[in-house]
Amino acid sequence: MAPDYFRIDGEHPDPHILRKAVERLNRPGVILHATETVYGLAARWDNEAALQKVSHIKRRPPEQPYSIMIDDSEAALALSGWNSMELRRLLEALFPAPLTLLLPRKRPLEPGFWNQFPEIGFRMPDHTLSRELVRQAGAPLITTSANLSGETPPASMEEVNREILSGVDCALDSGACPLKTPSTVVKVDLENRTYAIVRPGAFPEQNLEEIINSVWK
Repeated sequence: MAPDYFRIDGEHPDPHILRKAVERLNRPGVILHATETVYGLAARWDNEAALQKVSHIKRRPPEQPYSIMIDDSEAALALSGWNSMELRRLLEALFPAPLTLLLPRKRPLEPGFWNQFPEIGFRMPDHTLSRELVRQAGAPLITTSANLSGETPPASMEEVNREILSGVDCALDSGACPLKTPSTVVKVDLENRTYAIVRPGAFPEQNLEEIINSVWK
C-alpha cells in the first residue's frame, strides 16, 4: 500500500496535515519527513513495534541505536536520567541545532530496546516541522536518516530510495533540506567536562567548541 503523501511547508506546517501525520505515528507508524539536515524517519520512541518497523524499512540490525528527537531540554534530562543544572544549561545553549548529543544513560527505560545501549543520542532539529511532529505527538520520537543501511542519506524527496518510501505510513515532502549534510554527533563526558566529535557534520566544530567552553568556563 502506498503511503499517505503530503506536500508541507517545513517552517510553517499546515496543522491539518500535521494531525494526519501524528495519527499515523500513534497507530503506531513511521513517518518520512525533512529536517534541516537530511530526510529522516520518525516513530514513537516508546513503541517496540514501531522501532522494529524502522529497522525493517532500513534493513538495519536491531542492535544498532537510534537517536531520540525532542522539542525541549527537559525530555533529554528525563530520558537519560540526569539531574544536572550544568547539563540543562548545555542543552539550552546548543539546541536547536544540526547536532546529535550522546549522553550516558543513567536509568533503565521501557521498552527494553534502549537498555542495550550505554548512551542515548538526543536531537532537537533547527526545523519547525520536526519539532512540531514531536510536540503534536506528545512524546519524543526516534529519528534516523531515511536511507537503506549503508547508503547516502537523502537531502530531498527525489533522492529517497523507493523501497524506503514504500515502507513508511506517511511521507511529508517539504522540498530540499537546507543544509544537505547529516548532523554532527558529539559525545559528552559531563563528569570530566570533556567532549569528542564522533561524526563531523553540519554543526561547525569551532561553534561547538565556543558554546561548550562558554558553558563550562
